[in-house]
Amino acid sequence: MPTLQFDPVTCALLVVDVQVDFCSPDGATARRGRPNTKMQALPAKINAFVKQLEDSGVLPIYIRAVVDEENLSEQAQFFNEMKGVKRPTQKNTVGAEFYGLEFPDNALFIEKTGGDPFLKTNLKQQLHEHGIKTVLVTGVRTEICVDNTARIAAREGFHVVIIEDLVATRDNNYDDAAYALKYLDAYVGFVISSDETLQVLGLA
Repeated sequence: MPTLQFDPVTCALLVVDVQVDFCSPDGATARRGRPNTKMQALPAKINAFVKQLEDSGVLPIYIRAVVDEENLSEQAQFFNEMKGVKRPTQKNTVGAEFYGLEFPDNALFIEKTGGDPFLKTNLKQQLHEHGIKTVLVTGVRTEICVDNTARIAAREGFHVVIIEDLVATRDNNYDDAAYALKYLDAYVGFVISSDETLQVLGLA
């Protein structure tokens, strides 16, 4: 079996939804009584990994979800109303802000309105303009937006690496996250650790 290897200058690190409402002890997830200690710990881990990528050529892209209730599609409004939910990371709220992250000088930022970071954003354009062939996926939640980002990136023609120790979900959703990673590794991309990722990039 050939050795997995990617050129760092053709790779982008996608940091997905590391935001106050998901990761802060004062955010919506915690306020709803859903323990999120694993997500709280994630920003520091991502920051440390980004520093290890410094000057490697890997492009860091920070993605956040911002829900604008007034401009949701009719279907989305109907769905939320019937479910009786109001989504977190609402527009113009503290909960929508990034949480605990340190941004390198070459960072790019993408604002999405739903689970698909390619829909109504310039993410694909940015990736192509920078010559990106492989995306390294990190962030929250493993079984929802991380999973969705990985699948759609693969569908859009990119190689996908999911960094298993740099993704997280609510503490009581571990089994869901483990299943999602198992599926992604089998059918979508490569699920490997941050140390293994550095090796794959020739940085360790």
